Amino acid sequence: ATATPKTWRSDCCEYHGYYVNVNYGARQVRINLKGLNHNLDTISYGEYKYKVKPFPTPQVYGTVISKASGTKVIVGFGADSPFTRVNFEITGGEVTVGNVTTPFSGDRIIPAVVANASPGNFVIIDVFYTRDGINGKPISAKLRVVN
Repeated sequence: ATATPKTWRSDCCEYHGYYVNVNYGARQVRINLKGLNHNLDTISYGEYKYKVKPFPTPQVYGTVISKASGTKVIVGFGADSPFTRVNFEITGGEVTVGNVTTPFSGDRIIPAVVANASPGNFVIIDVFYTRDGINGKPISAKLRVVN
């Protein structure tokens, strides 16, 4: 595992800690917690064991794409996720209409990409994104075409 210093704000306070990246396949991680006392002496608070679980797979929000206005692609974990303040940036993807696959960049799919799709039919989108600056595994979604 690696630990990278990280600073963040929440409400009124600024926190300093570490972003811990656990090796693939790890089932447990041990973290040794240390701090400074009022004399600025380093003290150990102990070693703690934590179970490691895979980060959840995000999903594409929305179920339709408009022939008139296209769609903005939004990715997230859903309302039942315990994770908050996770930043996703859509970098692009591909839209498949029948046998034709068309790439797109950014988070907008323009109407011309689905011009040949019939309303009521479905198109498949594969979305490329980063999570906090790290490339995520592409995710797919099926969108119904509307006028």
